[in-house]
Amino acid sequence: MSTEQPKPELYDDAIVIDGLNVSNWASTNDYDSLHTGSVTAINATVAIWDGFRETLDNITDWVYRFDEQSDRLLRIGTVQDIRRAKVEGRTGASYSVGRTPRLSKTSSTVWRCFTSSASASSNSPITNATCSAMGATSAPTKA
Repeated sequence: MSTEQPKPELYDDAIVIDGLNVSNWASTNDYDSLHTGSVTAINATVAIWDGFRETLDNITDWVYRFDEQSDRLLRIGTVQDIRRAKVEGRTGASYSVGRTPRLSKTSSTVWRCFTSSASASSNSPITNATCSAMGATSAPTKA
């Protein structure tokens, strides 16, 4: 096994995906390291042992994070989004829940509420009323 560092050219065209990122995200160093490491996309784990309310809080944090770190992060949902992140020099990010036994059975509707509110699509059947009925005060929206 070679200990030689990969040449930067290797990453010029490569798509590098971190499929299980459990970083804290409290520090800009997390975003800097993704860029330095030429990571094209991540799947951020937003809950592992968290309960329902904590999971919603973590998802809400990500909705705001996409706005606050828009120069570094791009919310991804398709292969085209990953390619766009690569071209724009940003890191594409999606998020998922690692373990769900503590979440109520209504969590899938709330999950759709939060993920569709962050998307550019206006065709989502999920509304603020749906979110409110599921325990969220409202669907987060971009300002």
